[in-house]
Amino acid sequence: MRAQVMALEPLSALYGTYGDLFWDLPSVVTYIAGQQMPCVIYVANITDGDLSYMLRARTYDTKGNLLSEGVVTTNERTWFDVKAHEYVALSGAILSPQSNVNLVLELVESVTQEVTDAVAAWLHTPTTAELPGLTGGGATASVDVMSSILPLLMMGLVMGLVVAGARGGRAEKKGA
Repeated sequence: MRAQVMALEPLSALYGTYGDLFWDLPSVVTYIAGQQMPCVIYVANITDGDLSYMLRARTYDTKGNLLSEGVVTTNERTWFDVKAHEYVALSGAILSPQSNVNLVLELVESVTQEVTDAVAAWLHTPTTAELPGLTGGGATASVDVMSSILPLLMMGLVMGLVVAGARGGRAEKKGA
């Protein structure tokens, strides 16, 4: 797979001034068009005052041409509030009618109506080798799952050792 480079519109001078936007999606996502893609979006208000924000999703082709645009609603509302120096975590799913596109999520601030931050991910159409259950796909899928789970297993092992060590330390103190 080759990296996709996209030219974005010129950024506003306010970029990153009124808020920050983050999500838990990697820069390249294996995606089948029309399916829900679960994600958590984080919006941080880095100002001294309460602000309202809107999330706008856009898709672009490899040449940077706008293919689609829409508003991401939160609790069935277009705009949502974030208190000064706080952040909100928005759990949900994004659905795109296309794949092999660049998905850009923009954070729009209500007072200036300007894009203050953005995140992007390339939505890559999987090949049959990448789909589990198809020829060659089982091994690829297993490796992907293991590479995703391995850090969690390691963290669980470390936490288990820390807890066991802490319990052992208390038992020695009681016996002394």
